[in-house]
Amino acid sequence: MPLLAFLRHVAIALLTANTVMQPARGEEGPAPGRTPEETEALEWRYRTPRETRDVADYEWDAYQRDVPEWYQDAKYGVYAHWGPYNQGMEESGFTGMNNSWFAKYMYVKGHPYNQHHIATRGPLSEQGYSAYFDTFSVPEFDPVEWADLIAGSGARFAGPVAMHHDGFAMWDSQVVPWNAMNSAAKRDIAGELIQEYRRRGMKIVSSFHHAQNVTGHYYGGREGRLDDLPIDLDSDLGDPAYAKLFGRHATQAEAEEHWLKVLKEYITKYRPDQLWFDGGMKGISEESRYAMTSFYYDFCEREGIDGIISQKHDQIPRRVSLFDYERGGAPEILPRTWQTDDSPGPWMYISSAVFKDADWVSRLLTDIVSKNGVLLLNIAPLADGSIHPQQQKTLRDLGDWLEVNGEAIYGSRPWKVHYQGDEPHFYAGGKAFSKTYAEYGEDDLRFTRSKDSRTLYVFAMGDPPSGEVILRSLSTEELGRESAARRLGSSRVVPLGESADGHVVLPAGELMQGPGSDLKGPTVFKITGLR
Repeated sequence: MPLLAFLRHVAIALLTANTVMQPARGEEGPAPGRTPEETEALEWRYRTPRETRDVADYEWDAYQRDVPEWYQDAKYGVYAHWGPYNQGMEESGFTGMNNSWFAKYMYVKGHPYNQHHIATRGPLSEQGYSAYFDTFSVPEFDPVEWADLIAGSGARFAGPVAMHHDGFAMWDSQVVPWNAMNSAAKRDIAGELIQEYRRRGMKIVSSFHHAQNVTGHYYGGREGRLDDLPIDLDSDLGDPAYAKLFGRHATQAEAEEHWLKVLKEYITKYRPDQLWFDGGMKGISEESRYAMTSFYYDFCEREGIDGIISQKHDQIPRRVSLFDYERGGAPEILPRTWQTDDSPGPWMYISSAVFKDADWVSRLLTDIVSKNGVLLLNIAPLADGSIHPQQQKTLRDLGDWLEVNGEAIYGSRPWKVHYQGDEPHFYAGGKAFSKTYAEYGEDDLRFTRSKDSRTLYVFAMGDPPSGEVILRSLSTEELGRESAARRLGSSRVVPLGESADGHVVLPAGELMQGPGSDLKGPTVFKITGLR
């Protein structure tokens, strides 16, 4: 038996063996010294802890893998935060902290979402979040239009937010009764989208955020976060019929079993190429995280799927997965490909919000790719299933830019350095959850190279240089006899120069002569003939 297969058999056997169990990291029950609101929330989400075990390194090692080459080549994908919650938040006007968590904060007394719900739908005692499923009719949802738009934007992979923190399944589920087919939509929304994306040759990403839900920390409030309180439990939150929807499980074992059953159903039915997890898995035992990982990768191996799991916060080892930086990026070129998930506006559509254009997105994408990363871009559809014209324009303009400059993005690999100039990162500091963007000048450049290292691409992140640019990371000794430069989108080819210290001089100003371009994004120069 091959060594990898043997290790997997050993790992699975250990999962079912009688081992010494350790208490799970979880709630210990009501405790003195809390406010009445904290005690009430804690009692609501309390469940009997489960005994579990640590997973040995060699068990994880059995699923160690490289990031798939299709993913390394793809560079850019799209997903969409969209569900019944859109109905409540769309006209709320709330763009403050955690504005994407409508289903949670509609139950927090005094929160803008709580006030908006009461003003538009009445008290929670009469109509809670579960009532939104009966009005989620999505009359403008057209998966063909979505897929055409997203494929036209240059995305190489795409997919749905299959389940957000709210616990609602965007597919035809036999495990979760609160799903798209049983809602007013009466459609398998995820299935329809996946079918259309695959028809256009795209790989499928599906995101799951329900770990926060099953642990009780989404609707029941997070420990130490007073802004999650007080919770209005005189609502469907207190109705046993909706216990699983709201993550109110009697035991932690039951909660984790539900978490796994949801994933197993979806994986088997829709066969995603990338299984993407939001944060919150720290409330799921390592044993269950391992069980999910082994199920997915074993399924992929049987079915011939070159799949990958992406995650945040190292809740699955990086050697087994793809690490994701939310709204940020790596501080430097990383040897293992990574991902940024980001949105040009709020995660969900709010009518008062402003969404950024393709100029912003293309520069974000360029910065990410220069450091060996991949962008998973969010779009925010309206509650009715349509995509706002502003976001449509962003996607179309991005597609236009990639049609001309895509060879510098798709299938590229990082250069020796990722930048030249004063701004090394799109997000200041080069980290996740950043809110400060770089202001690029004429000297700010990014680099990528072809897989064979014979071609270098130079991106002008600010206004295109008006004169010559010395490329400090490229010496003339690295050039072949036929080396030359041109601007992508132009057929004009010019020779390269040499600086006094032996570096290559790019005649950027000369290459910019001729008809201008109205493309929304960096100007890209192509240097061919490297040794």
